[in-house]
Amino acid sequence: MSIGELKLNFLFDEIDDSNLTYKKKVFLKTLKGDKLLYKRYTGSPLRYAGGKSWAVGYIIENLPNNIKRIVSPFIGGASFEVAVAKELDISVLGFDIFDILVNYWQIQIKEPENLYLELKQLKPNHETYYQIKDILKKHWKKEIKLEIEFAKRFEKYLYPKASVAIDGISFTLQNFENNIGFFTIIPYTYKNTTISLKKRGDLVNVEFDVLAKIVENLIKGGK
Repeated sequence: MSIGELKLNFLFDEIDDSNLTYKKKVFLKTLKGDKLLYKRYTGSPLRYAGGKSWAVGYIIENLPNNIKRIVSPFIGGASFEVAVAKELDISVLGFDIFDILVNYWQIQIKEPENLYLELKQLKPNHETYYQIKDILKKHWKKEIKLEIEFAKRFEKYLYPKASVAIDGISFTLQNFENNIGFFTIIPYTYKNTTISLKKRGDLVNVEFDVLAKIVENLIKGGK
């Protein structure tokens, strides 16, 4: 059956469990709000578009009292799923089509300490945010990494976001370290150009930004 045909996001395996009624009552009491009936549930570390952190209390209030497992085909930020597993001791089986999200949850569950240590190294600022966002976008677009070694004399043309033509194909330089230029290429360009025929160590024809050369000539002329 297609996931789109489901009327609810959750499938229930039934079981008689009078203890679940008590657990729901205790949990919902802790989730009571001041202005709203229930406040936001903050058990999930993610804030996700379309998330249910504000709806957790209302969903659990209407949750059947005789279930042993919940299957969630669209886990997203998992606010409801985390609440059910952590607060009610109900088994949760989660799925999602977004591979980056699934990978995160797998690491969060299996290697929480390693994830913590990796995240601890990141600085919580705009620069870090946009760097990670760029990496995730490239992964989602399935962009291919391209590394080219340049002669030392070309270093002056290789600045961030410089336009570089490689075998007649225009690329934007992402980074340059130790004479190595780093580029990304989308699958369509890779498959439909001679780049796909190249092997590690092959020579390529390189052309640099015309404006950079004009500025260089003007500077030389000024001397």
